[in-house]
Amino acid sequence: MDPITCLSVAGTAITFVEFAFKILSETRQLYENGQLALHDQAAAASKDLADFGAKLATSIRVHGKGKPLVESEVALESLCRECVELAGELASKLDSLKVKEKGKLWKSVGTFLKSVWSKKELEEIEKRLAEYRNALNTRLMGSLRERIDLILKRQAEDSQKAIDMSHETRALIAAALLHVHGTLQRDLEEETKELLKKLSEEHRMLYQTVQAKEATIRKQVAEAILSSLRYPTITERFEEVAEAHEQTFDWIFEHRSVDDKVPWDDFVHWLEHGDGIYWINGKAASGKSTLMKYIYQSPKTRKYLTEWASGTVLRRAGFFFWNSGTKEQRTQAGLLRSLLHDVLQQAPNLIPVVLPSQWASQYASKTDMAVVSSVDSWSLKTLSIAFQVLVSQTEIPMKLCLFIDGLDEYDGSDLDIAKLFGDVVVSTHVKVCTSSRPHVVFEDAFSKRPQLRLQDLTSNDIRRYVMDRLVGDPMMEQMACKEPTRCTELVSEIVGNADGVFLWVTLVVTSLLNGLANGDRISHLQKRLKTLPKDLTALYKHMVLMVHDVYQEEASQIYQIIYAAVEQPGDIVPAKPPTILLLSFAMADDPDLVFSTDLDFLTETEILGQCKSMDTMLRTRCGGLIETQFAGSKAANPTPWMKVSYLHRTVRDFLETKEIQAIIKEHSADYDPNIALLKGAILQLKVSRVGRHLGLGYTDKATVLAQARTYLRRGDDAKYATLGDIFAEFFKVGSKLNDGAINSPFASAQHLADSCRMQVPKQKIMEIRQSKPLSQRWLWR
Repeated sequence: MDPITCLSVAGTAITFVEFAFKILSETRQLYENGQLALHDQAAAASKDLADFGAKLATSIRVHGKGKPLVESEVALESLCRECVELAGELASKLDSLKVKEKGKLWKSVGTFLKSVWSKKELEEIEKRLAEYRNALNTRLMGSLRERIDLILKRQAEDSQKAIDMSHETRALIAAALLHVHGTLQRDLEEETKELLKKLSEEHRMLYQTVQAKEATIRKQVAEAILSSLRYPTITERFEEVAEAHEQTFDWIFEHRSVDDKVPWDDFVHWLEHGDGIYWINGKAASGKSTLMKYIYQSPKTRKYLTEWASGTVLRRAGFFFWNSGTKEQRTQAGLLRSLLHDVLQQAPNLIPVVLPSQWASQYASKTDMAVVSSVDSWSLKTLSIAFQVLVSQTEIPMKLCLFIDGLDEYDGSDLDIAKLFGDVVVSTHVKVCTSSRPHVVFEDAFSKRPQLRLQDLTSNDIRRYVMDRLVGDPMMEQMACKEPTRCTELVSEIVGNADGVFLWVTLVVTSLLNGLANGDRISHLQKRLKTLPKDLTALYKHMVLMVHDVYQEEASQIYQIIYAAVEQPGDIVPAKPPTILLLSFAMADDPDLVFSTDLDFLTETEILGQCKSMDTMLRTRCGGLIETQFAGSKAANPTPWMKVSYLHRTVRDFLETKEIQAIIKEHSADYDPNIALLKGAILQLKVSRVGRHLGLGYTDKATVLAQARTYLRRGDDAKYATLGDIFAEFFKVGSKLNDGAINSPFASAQHLADSCRMQVPKQKIMEIRQSKPLSQRWLWR
């Protein structure tokens, strides 16, 4: 039996014992004093004993059924059986107390008990009950202990189970949490990735949009600043410099031999390893500009400079001074604008560094409509500061090499321009290749720098030029085959007399070729050569004076037109060298051609033919001193947009002397080159719509209109009878081409007169107004 069952059985037995003691106690009392009067009490006690006995017997049978009994259970069973036996005895004794016959009364219970139980029997029963009670108490205590142990064990087991279940629960909860966390984390990661993807895409698109807009703004700002730095003639002089004759000047890129008798510093070594300034000097017309152009354009220059740059970004810029050109072509402001433009165009990221205020102003104007900015005006101070920043800045690493031609043609102090570049090369990442005549100031400034003297190094180049240009002529080749010795002597005499002056050689060869064209033999060519002065200036004078009498007037007019076509104080728009087409119109045989023609009076073919005729006229009337500037063009014949100017600065200097001006004007008295230029400009305007297809964009309608106003302003008021008619014709053509724009100088005749600062009589204004149909007179008011 399990401890709980034993406890139940023992409890029943103890209850019986206690009840038996009660009966026995009452019986003893009755026995001793005879005080028991109720018969019903005996009957009740008998019945209770019978019930206890039955319960004990049943408990033993039920709890011991089908299972072997352990020692404690055997002992308990024995006690229960003894209690059952005692219960039986007590019940039997009590039954005897019942009245067997109705109406019979005991004299006393005590007398009856004494007859049923002896005193000894009572004591024996009492003793047995005491033993049962003690045994049951002991057994009960043991059962209680076992029950408590069982309860504690079960509690421990339950606790362990609870702990285990708690652990399992915690594990399950933890696993569930981990699962949930993992799921949530994965979901969150996926959602985060998706969100980030969307955000990243939106951010990327937004970033790209902002970047694109920023790039556009920065590009617009850069273009605005570069455009303001640029001027119309910024590359003009470079383009007009003659290209080097084939295979001449190649020696500049060869390392100097130790056997060279002529001292000069190795140019390639300077390009690769040198610093500071390399000075190319030479006498006038020795070919310095041509050599500088050859150097600047040659891929070899970049190749050797790349070695010097050593991995740093290489930048190059060049400027060719031209004293006969526009203001920008001969001043320091023009020089600095050109250099800044060239470098910043290559490196736009330098613009905010070099021109911070202009950049900020332009940037603000691009991002804020309320801000208006203009950088059209550049002071020399602003340009000088910007240039110094450019050559000294290290924020954006670069190596910079500048090529500056014709320092002697600078319209300013030699000392100033020499100092400018002397200061520039203080920066170790900047160096300068420059050329000039050997003026004293330049000798002092550059004498200790690497240098060469050009006229000492070009004898072979001059010989090659003469051989190719003169001896290579088909007629000369025939004579050379017949008289090779005399031909060789002629070439040697030319080279010897040249004294390194390439321009002298060019003019002499041209003269000899003209002789060949006239049928000269080798002996005639030798005589012609001897008549040509060896001095360049003397040669110029010879060429002016030796023009055929038939051509003297036209030559004089051409010289005066070219002399007039330069900027003068008071010009509305600075005058520029004329195009060959404009010059051809200015030299028109018919002085009234400007009045007798209408718009588009020439075809394209006729325009080209007129340009070709004018080019021939220049060669025959001016001997090459005035020439068409092909500016690097490979065209065989001149085109309408090509300009006409002096062959060389020395030619201009010569022709502008008082002596030569007097000689020139002797052959064309009372000639006004400004009137001729005005007529030529009006005639060019009349064919401008046709000329668009021939490249006349160089001198577009607006430019020619502006030039014409300049020449109109220069007109001699004393010759107003002629000038007034030209004014009227100019107004008529300008009005047609400008479509009567109200805000143009041609909105009215008076407006045009005012814009040209002319005092046009009211009578002439009225005549002009009356010459128009009524429907168009509003244009002429």
